[in-house]
Parts: sequence; C-alpha cells; structure tokens
Amino acid sequence: MSQVIISMGDAIAPISGRASVYPAAMRSAEITSSGISQTAGLFAKYGEICTVLNNGNETIWAIFGASPVAAVLTTHALAPGERLDVGPMEAGFDVAVINDS
Repeated sequence: MSQVIISMGDAIAPISGRASVYPAAMRSAEITSSGISQTAGLFAKYGEICTVLNNGNETIWAIFGASPVAAVLTTHALAPGERLDVGPMEAGFDVAVINDS
C-alpha cells in the first residue's frame, strides 16, 4: 500500500519560465492505494490541473477520466516518491489509482 496525495486546481506558470505548471489554489485528497482501483472524488473543473504524488514505497498506476478505473500496465506508472502533473483537465474528470501487482 502507498499513501497517494491527489490535488486539483487552477494552473499558473512558474516565474522561471520553465514548461511546468503548478496548481495555485488546490483541493486535495489522500488515498491509501490497494489492489483495487480507487478514485479521489475530486472532480476537476474545466482547465484545472491534477497532481498525483506517490508518497509510499511501491509503484502505483494512475488514470484520469470521467469514470476512471486504474489497471496495472495500462495507465500512468508512478514509482515511489514520484509526482505526476496532468492537465488541463476536462470538467468532471477524476483520477483513479491502483497498486502495482
């Protein structure tokens, strides 16, 4: 199991001019990943970005969509300590995560 922190919010460009974006005002949820796909329940507003942080010690898989179901080897892999920023999101999109098998 891994502690997974998921945040959604409006995107702002960093001052340095790099390509990355960061959420300005965020809504966050914490999921303890398992062998069953779980959603964050945050539901993006149009144009927001989503940040997924794997704060655990095993690989997880994440997927984004209107009714996401995460599955091993078919979505985005996040190694322990890795962060993934995705966006802009469509309105109503959520994120689901599952442990690597």
